[in-house]
Amino acid sequence: MAAVPKKKKPVGAKPGKTPGAGAPAPEAEPMSKIGSWFYTIGFSLAVVTFIIGVYQTLVEQDLAGNYWLFMISIGLLFGIRYQRIRSQRPKPGS
Repeated sequence: MAAVPKKKKPVGAKPGKTPGAGAPAPEAEPMSKIGSWFYTIGFSLAVVTFIIGVYQTLVEQDLAGNYWLFMISIGLLFGIRYQRIRSQRPKPGS
């Protein structure tokens, strides 16, 4: 068997630490209480409508008749995502 060469440590690296490991992680903006409730309720409604849509589709065996439930679920998810992106954008003039 051939010997596998060992990896060289970067110059100036401390043993047991990787370079850049000590850098602080960027902190996210704290979410307002109203925003967190909005996301929680919106996501819960999206999950509930999706589960109801799946159940009704399996019981009735009619996907086209329950298409509207899936669209409500996806619409809620899109709305939540849009609001989250919009709230994290920097305010004009700041």
